[in-house]
Amino acid sequence: MKELNSLDIKILRELDRDSKATYSDIAKLVKATHDTVRYRIQKLVKDQVIFKFQTGLDWTKLGYQVYQMLLRVPAANEATLNSISDFLVGRDEVVWVAKSDGPFEIAIAVHTTSISDFSMFVDNLLGEFSNVISERVLMLNTFHEYLPRDFLTDSKRQPKKTKFFSTHPENVYELEEEDRAILLILGENSRYSASDIEKILKKRSKINLNQAQISYRIKKLLNDEIIVGSPLAIRHSKMGLLQYKVLFRFGRSDSADWEKLLQECRKLPQCVFLVKQLGAWDYEIDLEVRDAGEIRAILSKLFSKYPGVVREHLTLPIREVVKFGAHTPLNL
Repeated sequence: MKELNSLDIKILRELDRDSKATYSDIAKLVKATHDTVRYRIQKLVKDQVIFKFQTGLDWTKLGYQVYQMLLRVPAANEATLNSISDFLVGRDEVVWVAKSDGPFEIAIAVHTTSISDFSMFVDNLLGEFSNVISERVLMLNTFHEYLPRDFLTDSKRQPKKTKFFSTHPENVYELEEEDRAILLILGENSRYSASDIEKILKKRSKINLNQAQISYRIKKLLNDEIIVGSPLAIRHSKMGLLQYKVLFRFGRSDSADWEKLLQECRKLPQCVFLVKQLGAWDYEIDLEVRDAGEIRAILSKLFSKYPGVVREHLTLPIREVVKFGAHTPLNL
C-alpha cells in the first residue's frame, strides 16, 4: 500500500469529481501551487495509484446495450484466469474486466449495438472456455449512476452525481467519423488537450482537425450529453481499499420502499456506483471500504433499517481490475 499524504488525498478527491480539471483549478481548490499539484499527480500516476483518467459516455444514446456478466470458473488456477481475462481484454466489445475472490471469479461489462452481436460474443467466449466456465449470470444494465468518492477526505456525501446512462433514448445519436476518433482518444485519457488530440490524430489516422475544431466538437459532445462525466479510476490496493459489488434482489415490498433504500445507498460516502439491472439481480451498488468489517457493518445497518426490502443479496469482492472504461466498442 502506498502511503499518501493529506495533499495527495485532496488532489485525488478533486480529480475524482473531474479528472480533466486543470492543474491551476485543482491548485486553487487544495490551496497548493500549480507546480506542486502537477508533480503530485504525475507521481500518483507513476506509483500506479491512479489507474485511469476516465471520460464517461452515455452509451445508450449511441445505440449500445450495456450488459454485465459474472463468470464462475471454480477449478481454475491463476494461469487459466489470466487466459480468460487476456481474451476478454482483447475484445473491443468488453469495456471492463475484473477478477474476484468469489463466488464468481470474473466479472465483465460488455457493450454491443444488438442482441445478435452480444450473442456472438458469448458464443466466441464459450467456444474458447466452455470447458472451464461452469456458470454465467447475465444482467442488462438500464441505469448507471456515479457518485464521487467523498469518503477520501471524510466528507459527507455531496449532492454532485453523474448519470452515465439511462434506459432508452428516443433517437440514436449519429457520431461523425471525427467525433468517433476524438472519443476513442479521450477514452484513453480524459486529460488529453486539444493539442494532444491533434497530434495523436495525425499519427493514427487521415483525419485532419486543428485544435479549434477539436475543441468545438468536444464542447458539442458535452452539450449533447454524449460525454457525461470524467471520474477517476484508482487502484484500490495501492490505497489500502477494498472494492465490493453488492447485488440486490428485492422482495415483495412496495417500490417506494426500494427507492428509500436506494436513496440511503446514495448517502453512503463509500458508495461510488449505483446500477439498475434487468436479469438475475435488480440493483447493484459498488462500495469502497477499508476492511471487510466495514462492509458488513454497512449492509447490516442498511438491512436493519429497511427489513424485508432486500430478499437476497450477493457480495462480490473485486480482487483486481484489468480493463476499465475503454471506448473500444466504438471500433466495431
